[in-house]
Amino acid sequence: MTDKIQMIKIDYDQWTKFKGVKNNTIAKDELKLIESLHAKYYNHPYEVLCTCKGEHIIGRIQEFVDELNVIYKNGYKRST
Repeated sequence: MTDKIQMIKIDYDQWTKFKGVKNNTIAKDELKLIESLHAKYYNHPYEVLCTCKGEHIIGRIQEFVDELNVIYKNGYKRST
């Protein structure tokens, strides 16, 4: 059986704060958080999601958010 991926506590707390934002727009620092956490937990090079690409990129950002939410639901790693 494979272990579920879990965020470290600091990342989990940052994502909790992001999820608590009640806004329809994403600030630059929030976009950087999405990009960096997705690269970290999905083990790929950091990808800059250029917002100049319109509707296509909005779908890509939402995809990143949805995938990070899957990991978020697994909780965070406890120190051992």
